[in-house]
Amino acid sequence: MSPCGRGFEKRLVVNPSKTYTQLRTVETLPGLDGMVGVTICEFPLWPEPPDPGGEAVPMLSRWRMRVQQGGVPRLSRVQYVFLELPKYAAGDEPQGNIERWAYFFRETKYLGVVPPALSQAPYREALEITRLAGFSDGELDVYERVKMSEQDARGALSLAQR
Repeated sequence: MSPCGRGFEKRLVVNPSKTYTQLRTVETLPGLDGMVGVTICEFPLWPEPPDPGGEAVPMLSRWRMRVQQGGVPRLSRVQYVFLELPKYAAGDEPQGNIERWAYFFRETKYLGVVPPALSQAPYREALEITRLAGFSDGELDVYERVKMSEQDARGALSLAQR
């Protein structure tokens, strides 16, 4: 059992399943491609290997249902993905998308400037959205006016160059 108790693990199963129950009509069911429930944990969900002597669950793990005899994948339309941030070990030098997203989620609240590891899309844009989420209504209004002014200046420059 995870350190957060049985209730949490039950919610992990129930919450993504709500997607199917919230569909408006049965006619939409044949067109469904699948559903992925993503959970980002700030605590180790599985600190120990699931089986004694087995392999540890990695920082990013993907789970699907299998038949008990033989382990054949079934009911594969629902996938559960877990990103356990305490298992991140790359420091300020994340490599690859998974480590960069883990770094993003762990460090965003502490960052004063955009670090080199997150300076490219989509991480830079995600950092900007995160920064804007903390703005008051007044700050957001000023920000939008400045952005419109910048766009107007770029448009005027483009027109002058043509």
